[in-house]
Amino acid sequence: MNSLVKYYRYTAVERARSGCGSGIQGSTQKVLSELKTYKKIGLRSFILSGHPHLDGCKHFGTRVLMHMKACSLRPRPAKNPNDATWCRSPLMMDRIDLNTNLNFSQIIYGMWRLSEDVNTSVEHVRNKISACLDQGITTFDQADIYGGYEAEAVLGSALKGSGLRDKIEIVTKCDIVAPVGRYSDARIKYYDTSREHLFASVDHSLRLMGIDHIDLLLIHRPDPLMDHNETGSALDALMQSGKVRGVGVSNFKPHDWELLQSGMKNKLCTNQIELSVLAHESFTNGDVAFHQRLATPLMAWSPLAGGELFSEANRNLHSLLSKIGAEQNVDATALAIAWLLAHPSQILPIMGTNSLARIKTMSQACEVILDRQTWFEIYTSALGQEVA
Repeated sequence: MNSLVKYYRYTAVERARSGCGSGIQGSTQKVLSELKTYKKIGLRSFILSGHPHLDGCKHFGTRVLMHMKACSLRPRPAKNPNDATWCRSPLMMDRIDLNTNLNFSQIIYGMWRLSEDVNTSVEHVRNKISACLDQGITTFDQADIYGGYEAEAVLGSALKGSGLRDKIEIVTKCDIVAPVGRYSDARIKYYDTSREHLFASVDHSLRLMGIDHIDLLLIHRPDPLMDHNETGSALDALMQSGKVRGVGVSNFKPHDWELLQSGMKNKLCTNQIELSVLAHESFTNGDVAFHQRLATPLMAWSPLAGGELFSEANRNLHSLLSKIGAEQNVDATALAIAWLLAHPSQILPIMGTNSLARIKTMSQACEVILDRQTWFEIYTSALGQEVA
């Protein structure tokens, strides 16, 4: 299939229409290779066209479009939701490369409270997953400790016999041992990054979720008693075994990262840290800069600041987000997520909610366009003062 790709140094389709472009023609593999090259040098928007043969389109779509964000040219929803001519088109979510064999949807669905929902039925969990997939959200964040070590089993029940496993990527974490669930005999809460514990944790997660591999395994918290050579070699061995496709960390500072990486052959591919409009310290204390220099994407947990973004104490910030959001026909939540997505360090926000209605709107952040002044307007409001 011959495909034409026009690329522009712009960040929005609206602007790209008026620009001048160049073209790529050739096989799907050639187009994909060149697209990756252009993205690395900062080109963000592309227009793709090709011969509309069904088989060719399907092949091209499964190989190339999963790496792209497709912006609909249909109108945004009207104020009258009953007007069927106004509808929001599903977006093709941006894909972020974590390593040469692993890429994730830029927005991730977090399953921290999955087992705490009043409805944990197989059907309801599958409906949540399907609502994510409808928006191009294919990556799901778990941890062995979530739900008192029960959330992975809830996900596993929903995956069994559904055919959903092949459509999603699963992230899970280990190393926290808390005196609940299967560790109820522990005297205290502690961290364990020993080889024995990591292997046992991975095997347990695989059994609970009924899967044969984990797409990404994270060390959940820095372990002050970590033997970096033992932990590093264990992570390498897990990748060699095929039980995990990639490894990373969570809540690590740069010195923790460098210590563990020094004991490994494989590269750590992400760090999951707290990032939000309110938890913005990492943008200036060197944490984000460290990973941006390494071209390591960051995952952002609690991107809505655990709901604090909507509290009375942050009324002015919330009002600003709502005002800017109204101008683009999205809510304050979408603006807060878009603020993270706008950063050049490739941030993957993890959005956790048990509300099916809210899940269905998570991708709206991808429709938001923030210029530099608006980004700083939000940042200034969060700081409570003008930047220095």
